[in-house]
Amino acid sequence: MKSIIILFLLFLVIISCKSNEISPADIVGKWKSISQILEHDINGNYVLQPISIIEFTSDRQFLNNGRLGAGCCYAGNKYTLSENKIIFIEQSDNGCTKGVATDCDPCTKFWVVDKMEGDTLIFTMCSTKRKYVKVK
Repeated sequence: MKSIIILFLLFLVIISCKSNEISPADIVGKWKSISQILEHDINGNYVLQPISIIEFTSDRQFLNNGRLGAGCCYAGNKYTLSENKIIFIEQSDNGCTKGVATDCDPCTKFWVVDKMEGDTLIFTMCSTKRKYVKVK
C-alpha cells in the first residue's frame, strides 16, 4: 500500500513539473490580428492601424506583411524565444518620422506571450495586449 501511495505522489510531482514554456516551433507561421488596433500618433490622436499579417519563420526571421518586420520602435528583423518572451534583434529606426527621437521604450524589444493555445496567440507589447490567429 505504501508503494502505491509513493508512486501516486511521484506521479503528481512529475505532472506538476510540466513546463508551459512555448517552443519556437509553436509560433512559426503566419498570424493575423483578430481586431483593429488604435494607436496614438505623434499629436496624441488615436489612429486606426491597418491590420497586418505577421510571420515568424523557422530560420528566426520576423516578417510583417511579407517584409522584414523592423520598423520605428516596432519589433525587429530577427527573433529568439526565451521564457515565453519573443525577443527581437536587428531593430531599426526605418519609418520613424524625421526629427523624432528614436530612443524607443525598452518594452518594444520583446513581446511577452500570455497565452498560446491551438491556433491562438495572445501577447503583450508594452502595455497593449494583442490577439492573433494562425492563418491557414
